[in-house]
Amino acid sequence: MTPKTATAGKTDLPAARGNPMMKKKTTAKPELSFVEALKRGLTDYENIHDCIKKWHEGPYTCSISEFLGMTKAQYLAWLAGQTPYLRRTFPRGGK
Repeated sequence: MTPKTATAGKTDLPAARGNPMMKKKTTAKPELSFVEALKRGLTDYENIHDCIKKWHEGPYTCSISEFLGMTKAQYLAWLAGQTPYLRRTFPRGGK
């Protein structure tokens, strides 16, 4: 049995009901953001990529910047500067 397509003949995507990309995310935010974990010394700067992957794969309804614990401006600055920006903006606590 083949799944019905969203628009017959125009796409190979399954109808919205069966397409995992069309499902709504249901969880607001993680209990501890990347930035908060960084400030507490619980993670390293390089682990941001794992957090981003978790956001993409998870059922989160918040924006990626909220998920990471950043403002939108901070997230955009991180995109431009990557790890050096994180080191300047969010000093790592702990160790």
